[in-house]
Amino acid sequence: MNKMTFERIASILISLLCFSAYSTNANDLTKNIPHIEYIKPIELIISGEGINRISFAPMIATTIWGNATEYSALLSNNGAELFLSSKVETGKSFALAVQLAGGRVVDLLFHTVDVLMPNIIRLNLVDQNLAQDEQKLEIQQMIKAMRSGATGKYYITEDKQKLVVTPSLMANWGRVYRFKNLRGVVLQLTNIGKNELSTSARELAKSFSNVIGVQLNNELLMRGQSTNAFLVLKNGDES
Repeated sequence: MNKMTFERIASILISLLCFSAYSTNANDLTKNIPHIEYIKPIELIISGEGINRISFAPMIATTIWGNATEYSALLSNNGAELFLSSKVETGKSFALAVQLAGGRVVDLLFHTVDVLMPNIIRLNLVDQNLAQDEQKLEIQQMIKAMRSGATGKYYITEDKQKLVVTPSLMANWGRVYRFKNLRGVVLQLTNIGKNELSTSARELAKSFSNVIGVQLNNELLMRGQSTNAFLVLKNGDES
């Protein structure tokens, strides 16, 4: 290897090392960039003249932040209602931040209009993820109660109707469990066809409206064989 070739290779290696170091530093810098999100406030229209009522029920407001020269505010004793009147010129807006029990802060932007009748506004601020988790828990508890035959908190009736789910599958209704907006149904499924029958929770759910939970004891039924299924439906719809 002559001197010129060696120097050229060395120069290329140094360039590659420098590029690699720059890339690593650039990636490190990118990792350190914070995620920034600009959150929009909830916009509400209120009377510029009257005392408006903002309801947070079932949530509870604990603290209010804002420019006190722009509004007058009073929380009810239970913390669920905010009585609010504007001090700004009608047609203008002002902002408030409200802290709820548990620490969540809600940003509100109020637009005032020229009406004497105060507005009564209900804000549904229940955390949707929390509501979904609570519903999943209720579904699990209802299916567990149906499987064990427990009564507990449920209102239970007997329903003797029959439903032909498919030409080969008959569903006999049994106990019906009710709690709030949920209805649980115990079904006895029977293969009334001439051959063995394969079914599934998904296929069974398609035969009913508003099904949000299904458990099936046995997915494969021989001719004349029966199995139990447990359905949870929302809003009391059955078919």
